[in-house]
Amino acid sequence: MLFDDIVNGNVTADGSSFFTGITKMVDAVTSLNTNMNDVNNNITALDNALTTIVGYLATAKDDVQKIPNNVLAGGNAVITYNTKISDTFGATTGTTDSLFVSVLGSSSTGGIIGSFYSALDTTHTTLTDIKTNSAAFTSNSATFSTSTAQLTTDLNSLKTQMTDLDNGMKDGL
Repeated sequence: MLFDDIVNGNVTADGSSFFTGITKMVDAVTSLNTNMNDVNNNITALDNALTTIVGYLATAKDDVQKIPNNVLAGGNAVITYNTKISDTFGATTGTTDSLFVSVLGSSSTGGIIGSFYSALDTTHTTLTDIKTNSAAFTSNSATFSTSTAQLTTDLNSLKTQMTDLDNGMKDGL
């Protein structure tokens, strides 16, 4: 009976405690490994999707850096107006810089473009970090899966030995 208890578990004589047998342990480890593989597959899919998204964000960041002059990262557009706009026949006496330049801004000087660039940059950095960590997770989960598979094999071997020993003891009685 002792070996059968090791394989299948049992309750103590006073009913106050229960111990799990090897069979339940094998089932639990197998279930854990299956669930871990499912999580790993989902993280791998996330990692693959993030590769595409991070690439698009990098391109968007590069493009936003060129706003508004489409040449230099962080450059401002030069918008000036001739003075004496209301005098259609009069000579221009000078220029006035547009206030729109500071409102529009650039990737390095703030304004609307700077805020948008900052949001893109933060998103890009965050998703890149998630992608890096998801790749590390999948690598480590493969090691975990190998370990649990070996543990399952070892527990099944122990279960077989205990069952054979239990049957041998019964046959000997």
